[in-house]
Amino acid sequence: MRSISTLTSQRNAQQTYMLRSLMRCSSCRCSYIGTFDHRKKAFTYRCSGRTHRSVRAGLPSCKSPNIKGPPVNAQIWQRITDV
Repeated sequence: MRSISTLTSQRNAQQTYMLRSLMRCSSCRCSYIGTFDHRKKAFTYRCSGRTHRSVRAGLPSCKSPNIKGPPVNAQIWQRITDV
């Protein structure tokens, strides 16, 4: 099991994603990662099992859909503030 500091370290992140390392793909159990589309000025969460790194490791590429970031973050934030 990885340590909390390893899971939450910023590394080379240029954006901050509220749910980074906290969501898991129901298909392949890989974590969802935040990606930013500079053309659309929007971000999504996508399964890390879709990356070239996973394919190079001999794993099949995950087919789970991307998740739009703002609606998910808004839902989570609403639940947090309701407590």
